[in-house]
Amino acid sequence: MQAGVLNTVATVTANLSASIAPAAVTFATMYVMLWGYLHLRGAIEEPIMDGAKRIIQLAVIFAVAIDLWEYNAVFIDFFVTTPDALSNAILGGNAALNTVDGIWVKGASVAEALIDQGGFMSGDVGYYLAGFLVYLCAGAICIWMAYLYCLSLVAVGLLLAVGPLFILGLMFETTKRFFEAWLAQLSNYALIIVIAAVAAKLLLNMLDAYATDAATKGAGIQIAEGIQFCVACVFILIIMKQVPSIAAALGSGVALSTFNALSRLMSRTARSTGGTAYQFTRGVADGRAGHQPSRYQSITRNLGTRLGARRAQQQTQQQTGGKIARNAVF
Repeated sequence: MQAGVLNTVATVTANLSASIAPAAVTFATMYVMLWGYLHLRGAIEEPIMDGAKRIIQLAVIFAVAIDLWEYNAVFIDFFVTTPDALSNAILGGNAALNTVDGIWVKGASVAEALIDQGGFMSGDVGYYLAGFLVYLCAGAICIWMAYLYCLSLVAVGLLLAVGPLFILGLMFETTKRFFEAWLAQLSNYALIIVIAAVAAKLLLNMLDAYATDAATKGAGIQIAEGIQFCVACVFILIIMKQVPSIAAALGSGVALSTFNALSRLMSRTARSTGGTAYQFTRGVADGRAGHQPSRYQSITRNLGTRLGARRAQQQTQQQTGGKIARNAVF
């Protein structure tokens, strides 16, 4: 993905510089001619060395914005390669997306250990729910971190692609603020990758401890271990949701508005999952109480009703020694 972003940035910047070069050179020539004319007339009270310094500064700006002099080496390498190298160093030589895979593998090992202890016939449905929650929490962490990394990388690429326009803003005092805002946004998105890597390192260390503990206990793992794992994931997710705000404060930028959209999506998914679990639990209770499935109820509740009725029938057969209970006949 990084190679694709770099190739796109190189192509777009070259095309953009070639398209704005005629207009920029024309305006710069008119600016120098007007400045020289006013200087010869004495309308500008400025030492000649200050004027020469301004001309040299203008030449450097044009060399970077139009001819892309050191643009790839300074801006692109610094804002794309440096954050990735820092995140790799923080993560112990692993790439950020490889760390996401590691988090998912560790969480899946804990979830599978819980699911292996569950059983519908034995009534250990809680282990299935605990395993599903572990999968959900680990998946939310992985989705959020991948979202941070990919969207930050794409945002940096988009800003670098239009960079020559903002570098030309250094020509005049009134347009320098556009360059400052552009540089602040680049710093913002570059810092997101680094801070997210620190949070991922913390999470991976915690998951290593939980996964090792689950592998050690094996068949002796309890639902409490899964709940502790989910609490740790929620805690880390809360921290990682603050990463855009932290990066915006440090880089004098603005947090991505789409983070709020993703937060609403995750909250809606969590509410939907909670509603499904509630309907299933109500169905199990109805089935154990002797109620029958109804077409007016949801599929999840009817599934729980059938499971609860089957479980109640098994308990009745165990109590009567495999014979039909009297209350089942009359």
